[in-house]
Amino acid sequence: NITVCHLNVKDSSFDLKTRTLICPVWKEMDGDLYDLLIGREIGHAIETPADGVEKAMLHPVSKKRMPDEFADYLNILEDARIEKKIKRRYPGLAKSFSNAYKELHNKDFFGLNTLDINELVLIDRINVHSKLGSFVYINWKNDWERDIIREVSKLETWDQVVELAHKLFQSDDKDQEESSEDGINDSSDEYISEEENLEEIDTQIEDEIEEQTDSSIETEDQNEESTDFEIQTVDIDELNTESITDITDFDTE
Repeated sequence: NITVCHLNVKDSSFDLKTRTLICPVWKEMDGDLYDLLIGREIGHAIETPADGVEKAMLHPVSKKRMPDEFADYLNILEDARIEKKIKRRYPGLAKSFSNAYKELHNKDFFGLNTLDINELVLIDRINVHSKLGSFVYINWKNDWERDIIREVSKLETWDQVVELAHKLFQSDDKDQEESSEDGINDSSDEYISEEENLEEIDTQIEDEIEEQTDSSIETEDQNEESTDFEIQTVDIDELNTESITDITDFDTE
């Protein structure tokens, strides 16, 4: 089961421990975009292990904690995997995802208009390709990168995501060290800002749950048979595209 909250946040997300799906409240939200936001997080609810990220942040050999930036690699690769699998599980989502990403791209939601996409580090080009591959051209620089993108397309398990994330992180880390004098930046600033925003999101969730709980108590006093809530517990196995009527993080540094 999961709990769904609609909050004033930048993007959708899924808390693996509390199994809370957070959907943003946007002024312009059509059915395709809502399907994308909800469908992607349902993919995490079904596929991503609850303790997967926590364990993956420990180096497999030294057991020391990986740099915070490593979480971005996990997130990008896991998004690619779960979006593929949720569209496979619910084929009707494929069209919704395509339409929604096209709309977001046309509105420059990802901030690509001022960037040279082909100058991004590999992991960010993978992110662009996974989400917007039908609408933008990505220049893979050599056979090694082309092999990597094929590996991304074949990801089926969380363990494969972790393994490939380590492979890419080590490669990009070496490239960034060699290019540091040229002013190439990593994505740590955005990652930190997302962490700092978690407390605010938690507060919003608590406030909304408290509000809905108070409302439900009042409603029960008026009518014991009334059980309508804005925040509902959803059985994942019963979810289908017909029930979805109303994007995990993107780094461009």
